Amino acid sequence: MAVTITSSSKSMEDYKYTKCYCEENVWFLCKDLPETALYSANVVFISNAEKKCPLWHQKAGERNLPVVWDYHVILVRREEKHFWVYDLDTTLPFPCEFGQYSSLALRQEDTMKSEYHRLFRIVKAAEYLQHFASDRSHMWKDGRWLAEPPLYPPIQTQEHSNNLQLYTNMSKDIAGESYKWLGHVLTLTQFNEYYSKE
Repeated sequence: MAVTITSSSKSMEDYKYTKCYCEENVWFLCKDLPETALYSANVVFISNAEKKCPLWHQKAGERNLPVVWDYHVILVRREEKHFWVYDLDTTLPFPCEFGQYSSLALRQEDTMKSEYHRLFRIVKAAEYLQHFASDRSHMWKDGRWLAEPPLYPPIQTQEHSNNLQLYTNMSKDIAGESYKWLGHVLTLTQFNEYYSKE
């Protein structure tokens, strides 16, 4: 029987985690959610056209300095009138209240060069669990792994062996009924507004 995950029921160490494979880590977060909670959660891809996305308070970073990811993936879930961010790479509390995460990990973009402005693809967690697939080819370069892959087999579906590039493509939303599972893309301002709703 699945255990309902609340903002305090599990620690970060209780979840499956592989460094540099955030998209798969979040897929397992979704898989751990009971069905009722799955429909109150979204997977969020953070990226941009330049693949330069600064995030603060990351394990891979140094104190007070951002890590510039090509993309990053988090889970946002509503629990008792609050939104909580599940980021398995953060040094902030886990899970972290959305306002605190946005303020400390995302920060504002007013003083950033435009190439570092981030976009946010919001995907329903249930859809992500059903459709996401990766063959991990993005981590294989010049005959070696950029980061050691997880020991379990790649996540695949009957329809896809790899669609990670569709999720990380922030240039535009892909039109058509067959791609509705990719969700929609927001700017930082729109993203903060989206999760300020009660």
